[in-house]
Amino acid sequence: MNIRTVIFDRDNTLLYFEPHALEAFGAQITIVAPHLSLDSVLAVWSNWPGPWPRDSAEESAFWRHFWNSATEGCDLDDGQINALCDIGATYYTCFATFDDTATCLQALQTVGMRLALLTNFELPSIERTLEHVGVDPGLFALVASQTTLGVRKPDPRAFYAVADMLGESLEYCAVVDDCSDNVNAARSLGMRAFLIDRNRSTHDFANDQLASLEPLPSLLLDSPGDKGRHPLRSDVTSYDMLS
Repeated sequence: MNIRTVIFDRDNTLLYFEPHALEAFGAQITIVAPHLSLDSVLAVWSNWPGPWPRDSAEESAFWRHFWNSATEGCDLDDGQINALCDIGATYYTCFATFDDTATCLQALQTVGMRLALLTNFELPSIERTLEHVGVDPGLFALVASQTTLGVRKPDPRAFYAVADMLGESLEYCAVVDDCSDNVNAARSLGMRAFLIDRNRSTHDFANDQLASLEPLPSLLLDSPGDKGRHPLRSDVTSYDMLS
């Protein structure tokens, strides 16, 4: 199988919510609205019935709708709601990147792999989160959220939609995700899919289960038919390549 495109999940795969940044985000909210805690805001988020913004341009209106609902009964004035909207719009500052993310992405791009990002996160401003952590959004041929597509993983339609937008067949795409349901769904469609679990201490190569992204370029280039097509041999790691 010649893998030509790698479709990454974002959260807990390439990026993660940084605890100290989340704490600072919550502190800003509490300064404006003392009765609101980060936990209470996250509870409203988790139970939010929608609608979610379909593109970045709709996020400003979304935040106003969200904060009006989250603060119902708190007797906040327009100035406080505006301040909360401004804080919400900086949600991307809560993200950080794993140490192996940039190296892996650069290694794959260097050998001619196309990269895509598909996340179930509700806000479509994915590029903003990447830019914040120092990952160039231009590395990706496509970035898509479930709200942009109108369907979320593990629904097979999410993978079909991304492949169609890329003009690629599923058999030439690999998936990297931290959710086993998403990985199993991709495999059921005939895609090669890697489950990344950053709590693991070792890789399980036989089952395409990874503890980090470090071996991914070599594993993809070791796929049947790939040797010789890319300038990177399968016994060379991403770190060797970029040194």
